[in-house]
Amino acid sequence: MSNKISLKEKLESLKLAISWTYKSSKPLTILIFAVTIFGGLLTIIEPYIFKIIIDGVVGENGFSIAGKVGIGLLGVLIVYASSRIIQSILLDVQSIIKRVHAQKLDKHVSYVLMDKISSLDAVYFEDPEYYNTLTKSNQNFWRINEFFWQFTFFISQAISVLVIIGALFTFNWLVVALIVIASLPSIIFAFKASEINWSAFDISLPIGRHANYYKNLMTERPEVVKELKLFNLKSHFLKRYESLFDKYFYEQKKAAKKEALLFVVVGIIEGTFSVLAAWLVINSFIKGSISIGELTFFWVLLFQLSEHARYMVRMIGELSQNSTFITPIVKLLKFKPVIQEAKNSLSFPKKLKQGIEFRNVTFFYPRSKTPALKNLYLFSKNTDSLLAFS
Repeated sequence: MSNKISLKEKLESLKLAISWTYKSSKPLTILIFAVTIFGGLLTIIEPYIFKIIIDGVVGENGFSIAGKVGIGLLGVLIVYASSRIIQSILLDVQSIIKRVHAQKLDKHVSYVLMDKISSLDAVYFEDPEYYNTLTKSNQNFWRINEFFWQFTFFISQAISVLVIIGALFTFNWLVVALIVIASLPSIIFAFKASEINWSAFDISLPIGRHANYYKNLMTERPEVVKELKLFNLKSHFLKRYESLFDKYFYEQKKAAKKEALLFVVVGIIEGTFSVLAAWLVINSFIKGSISIGELTFFWVLLFQLSEHARYMVRMIGELSQNSTFITPIVKLLKFKPVIQEAKNSLSFPKKLKQGIEFRNVTFFYPRSKTPALKNLYLFSKNTDSLLAFS
């Protein structure tokens, strides 16, 4: 398989994950999306209520300063406590749903893969390309559940970002533009990081498999250990094992260095544009264009937008990476058996009542002139244990 995974292949992975999730449990999947959308919409409610409270307390309302402070603090505490309770309930509900959903999805994925693999011809298991694809699929099928939950988290963050952008756009479109520009390098980095990690995995997979072969050979097979001692091959295999793992760690280290460099560059760019956006909000308050309640509202939204945008970009990276690692499963499902099963195949035979009898049976293998069996007579009772091999 090529190191480069196309966007089309990644979208096929996304489609597969959502499809299998929905088929494993339709009610749970619908409930998950409902909770996700509701959680995303909650983002703007809390800061907006704070804005109303602050503007109401600061404005002319006939209360003393102590009364204003008391009412303001009481309102903030009530809103804050209510918000935390709702968020806690949502997290608990999601945790329960996730646990039940993971079990159902694991059952569905395992069943589909077992059914597919067992339907393929034996010749596929002698094909290196198929064997590598099968190995990658078995190592990464757990990512489907992870991938789906990352997708729902991405949707929640995306809804929050869109709601906040709509509110900030009414204030100043430049603030939105600066935050969007700050997020672009992170999005590019997210896709680049998934390519780096996939490349390291793709190169390291055969290396790791060979290294584990040597490890199992020297630790789990006593008959081989005797031969290693007899022919003095222990040092040779140990050096070979060490050499393979040195190559493996070299690829992982190279990928980590590339990611670290990209993190630094993206962090500087994102931080610079976020500070400029924050200055626009503060400057508007200094000029008297917005009230203290609006300052609090937009300031909170600005930081929330940065946080949600950062999580959303991170999820894009995680989704891109997991979709890349799921592509072998998509490819595995595209393998087709050459020998097709009969549509109207015979049913499995019932339990024998008397036994099996062969009378004058002769059998030739294809392209063979000499019979493997000739005039065979055999009777086996239903209580006998019979082994036939060739």
